[in-house]
Amino acid sequence: MDFYTTVKCGKQDPGITYDSRLMLLGSCFTDNIGDRLRRAKFNVMVNPHGILYNPLSMSKALSEVMECRQYETGDLVFHGGLYHSMMHHGSFSDERPDVVLSDINRRIAAAHSWLKEADWLVMTFGTSYIYKYGGEVVSNCHKLPEKAFERSLCPHETMFEDYMKLLDALFHINAKLKVIVTVSPIRHLRDGMHGNAVSKANLMMFVDSLMQAWPDRLCYFPSYEIMLDELRDYRFYASDMVHPSDVAIDYIWEKFTGMFMDKGTMSVMEKCEAIDRMRGHRPINQGSAAHQSFLDKMKDEILAVLSLHPSLDFSDELSYISMMKEH
Repeated sequence: MDFYTTVKCGKQDPGITYDSRLMLLGSCFTDNIGDRLRRAKFNVMVNPHGILYNPLSMSKALSEVMECRQYETGDLVFHGGLYHSMMHHGSFSDERPDVVLSDINRRIAAAHSWLKEADWLVMTFGTSYIYKYGGEVVSNCHKLPEKAFERSLCPHETMFEDYMKLLDALFHINAKLKVIVTVSPIRHLRDGMHGNAVSKANLMMFVDSLMQAWPDRLCYFPSYEIMLDELRDYRFYASDMVHPSDVAIDYIWEKFTGMFMDKGTMSVMEKCEAIDRMRGHRPINQGSAAHQSFLDKMKDEILAVLSLHPSLDFSDELSYISMMKEH
């Protein structure tokens, strides 16, 4: 007897491999998955504009990347003692406008080159509510007064029309690109329970239309459905009752890898994850023979992986081992 509904995740073939180049955009759930991929040594770039929540902000950010837009001082807003870009996360903000511009333009240029060669683009949509500042869709409010913004629920038809143009442009500059789309399992409770449900349903309508329009180029990963149906219990949420818990993220990650990776890729990934856990180990006595033996074992594990996949970057881990052995 089954006591819960299993969300089916059909195997994607061909899928993600260690030869793949990936770009991820979207909500903080994207950061969670991107961090897992990065720690497992995949070739990945995550949120070059910072965290993005709604499809129109993501579309605008991708358009800026495709055209390799270069920001100027007039594109910034000064508030609270800092210069901000309304299209970028607060981590880009600074007291010095030249620092903000340098960081933004460097990241856009890097993303432009990366996107042209990417094999996969993963997009996580969090909400269909949008904010406009000065008549333009923005990605971050930077604690400016709420009255400065126009907030609205973007119709799924509007998002669909915008993405038909966006995807056509993307596939024009990168003919091999495949796109994974998903709806974030994170609840936007500031919209209220009903508002969050309407927003997510709106995103589902939008994504379904996209899947029908581009069936050979788009893949759908049901992270929202997994959280809603398989993990439908508050014990799978973090203490804020909004974000998935670590256990839930682990489970969704297993579903993601099972859908998009073959056994060979997953075998290498598991070895890389084991090395990452070893790197996070904090010794009681750094100079002990036991810890020196532990470092030797870690180095042997790295060299074994590199013998099969020499392109993987373990420079940080090898530097760490050398530093610890010198002490």
